Amino acid sequence: MPIGIYDLDLLRLPLVVRLSEAGERFMPIGGKEQPLPRGYPIMVDSSGAVVHIYAHRDSALTSVRPSTRRALVVGTGVPRVPEDLVERAVRRVVELAKVIGWAPAGPLCEAKPDV
Repeated sequence: MPIGIYDLDLLRLPLVVRLSEAGERFMPIGGKEQPLPRGYPIMVDSSGAVVHIYAHRDSALTSVRPSTRRALVVGTGVPRVPEDLVERAVRRVVELAKVIGWAPAGPLCEAKPDV
């Protein structure tokens, strides 16, 4: 199941999930900047930076690093994966983050598309 972890201090809130537009670019973790096809599901921050390609790639621009102090954990629902499993996985990642000294920043939130 896709789970992304983002450096909250590198994100510009709010985040928006939408379809990509022609000409948008993405900088994947461990890869080279690449153009995106039109109509691909993405998550962008308020600066317009593409921070996630649904449901499998996260951006190097907002990835966690040794200096990260605040992180956002995002669990992405995919077909045939029960919602409660996504929630349990996110909660588990938050618990594991405590082991490396990260403290929970707030309550678990849920967002669903209006479709």
